[in-house]
Amino acid sequence: NEALKAITHELTKFKWAYDELEQHQKRVYQLTEEKRLLFDRSSDMKTRISRLEEELKKQSFKVETLIQKKMKLKDDNSTITLNLNRNVLELKQKNEELERYRCTQEDLCNKLNELENTVVHLQEKIQILLFEKIEKERQLEAHKENIKKLEDLCESHETKQQELNETINKLNQLYN
Repeated sequence: NEALKAITHELTKFKWAYDELEQHQKRVYQLTEEKRLLFDRSSDMKTRISRLEEELKKQSFKVETLIQKKMKLKDDNSTITLNLNRNVLELKQKNEELERYRCTQEDLCNKLNELENTVVHLQEKIQILLFEKIEKERQLEAHKENIKKLEDLCESHETKQQELNETINKLNQLYN
């Protein structure tokens, strides 16, 4: 009976380890999916940054053109200055936006590295859990063999007990 309790306890521990393994596998899948999404977002960010850099070049060219017009067209100075100021403001805004995207891309790369480290850690833990699972299965087989031996021993003991009781009864009858 104690052996059965111990085996039941081992089976329960095995079930817990197996459940933990499944949870880790689910987490690895989730992290892999997050990693894929981050890669997609990073690619989108790179495309947007490229477009913003092109826009920045275009805006820079516009500013240069406006400066040249200012020198040529002194009569129209106030209008050109207004356009120049507007373009400079747009350029500053584009620069700020570009800087925000650069920071975001850096953050995404850092997060991606963290996720990769987490995936590696979880894969190592899965390997350990798989090894433990195999060991528990081996122990379970050994316990099953021990249970069979105990059952055979109990059956043999019961048979010998019956024979002993019959012998005692015969002796009692002869004695009486």
